[in-house]
Amino acid sequence: MLSKALHKDYSYLSSLFSEVENITIEKYLINQKIEKVKEFIIYDELSLSEIAYIFGYSSVAHPSNQF
Repeated sequence: MLSKALHKDYSYLSSLFSEVENITIEKYLINQKIEKVKEFIIYDELSLSEIAYIFGYSSVAHPSNQF
């Protein structure tokens, strides 16, 4: 998706991102997802199962393992 949007090769974008941010794109996205999950947990409006479903996790245990 990034490659198409920016018209650049993914390996180039990945290397550049890692060099600048000192983290891979994948790990960055996982961290962003975890922060959003934390927000949902703090606001306590949804169950853990609902939160896992919204973020595309296969189970409630999956996001727990990423913490």
